[in-house]
Amino acid sequence: MLDARIFRLSALGRKLLAQGINPYHLLGDSAYQLMPYMMVPFRDNGHLSLDEKTFNVLHSSSRTVIERGKFRRLKYLDMNDMALVTLVITSACVLHNFTLMHEADSDEDATDDTSNANFTSDSAASEQLDVPSSNAVERRHELMMMLV
Repeated sequence: MLDARIFRLSALGRKLLAQGINPYHLLGDSAYQLMPYMMVPFRDNGHLSLDEKTFNVLHSSSRTVIERGKFRRLKYLDMNDMALVTLVITSACVLHNFTLMHEADSDEDATDDTSNANFTSDSAASEQLDVPSSNAVERRHELMMMLV
């Protein structure tokens, strides 16, 4: 839940709230609020449809791939200076995008398989601060229908 609060209060979080990143989106765990730019799993209150359960499994699988990816060592950085944290995250994003653009040029696997640590932790008991917008709900439903 702390990660979600920090993200929401960050310059990036405020910019995404104001401008979005349509047609793209970020994947967040259940600690994050469903927003048009942030896709989170359906809250499992015991009444999920099969499609919603399938979406949650695919969502979790995608997050796991991302969290175990190229930059998982960032989890172990001990940083207290928020300006430096922002620069490191931005640098990681730039490097990731560069890697994607040039991935076809190389057969090398840049991942480090010595650890399976995650960047974030699921927090199913976390509280949503606001009711998701209808736009966010519709967008998640559209993604669900494309996936199942």
